[in-house]
Amino acid sequence: MGYCIDQRGCKFFIDKSNVENVKNVLKKHMSEFSHGSRKNFDDMSIEELFEDLRWQIDFDDFDNINYIFFIGEKSWDEFEVLSLISEYVKNGSYIEMSGEDGSMWRWVFDGKNVKEIYPEIKWE
Repeated sequence: MGYCIDQRGCKFFIDKSNVENVKNVLKKHMSEFSHGSRKNFDDMSIEELFEDLRWQIDFDDFDNINYIFFIGEKSWDEFEVLSLISEYVKNGSYIEMSGEDGSMWRWVFDGKNVKEIYPEIKWE
């Protein structure tokens, strides 16, 4: 069982000067919580690290990360992972999600932290 989630959209950016920092943060996190995995995280590309965490990333022509997409099915530790990299994500970036029960939210980055916000829907 679990709570199914889907990504609805995003506006996401990590400057190329921070890509190596993000890679190191993810490697450290995955090494600490690998639960006996035999993977050598040091040899993994940043794309492979994100993929192991159920995210796909893309780069622009200048080697900045300009897109992220959730490739998982059920909610797990997405907010924790995004919190780890939040200081490297451009202020104003967000990832918009929806849940199996119709709820919607965004993970919004302010250049230091990430927070989860919910829309206010009014019927008039």
